[in-house]
Amino acid sequence: MKFSIFTLGAVLLLATGCGANDNQQGQGGMDNNARDVRYNADYDRGMNDATDNNMNNYDMNDGEPYQINNDNDTNRDNNDNDNNNNDDMRVDQNLKGKIEKIDGVKTAHVIVTGENAYVATVLDNNQKGEMTDKMKEKVRNVVKKADNNVDEVYVSSNPDFVKRVGGYVNDIQNGKPVEGIGQEFSELVRRVFPEGR
Repeated sequence: MKFSIFTLGAVLLLATGCGANDNQQGQGGMDNNARDVRYNADYDRGMNDATDNNMNNYDMNDGEPYQINNDNDTNRDNNDNDNNNNDDMRVDQNLKGKIEKIDGVKTAHVIVTGENAYVATVLDNNQKGEMTDKMKEKVRNVVKKADNNVDEVYVSSNPDFVKRVGGYVNDIQNGKPVEGIGQEFSELVRRVFPEGR
């Protein structure tokens, strides 16, 4: 008798443990918060390099001097300091010369990306501290007057900005590989001009 009760108890325990939890069967959207795993072959997350043909943009590097295309710009946006990279980057010696004629400016480096111009200035010895808003406005006016395609002008005499932009200018002019310069430059711009100006 003890054996039959033990056997019956074991069978009931086994049947109870193997029973299915059908509480949510047939109820759409009830997946116990499980998420499907997705595997994407796009390891670089759309960050094409300079050797790609970049089918997302309308044009490719057309061989213009000192000009590169940044393949991350799938929407043809210009740099708006919101992680959009520029579709071209060029050094503008003409603007540099005009800016250096402004009283108080010793030297300048100018990089133009799309409709934006970035001006790094070194002030004359008589100038103390950062550039004044009045001087920045003079630089903006000179740039916009000289290049009708420029909508926004970002000006700084921050020593780190001047040094880094000067390095980019030299690299571009000397024909050094500029892969990755677009992303580095965008990060620099976001840091120096967090408010967009």
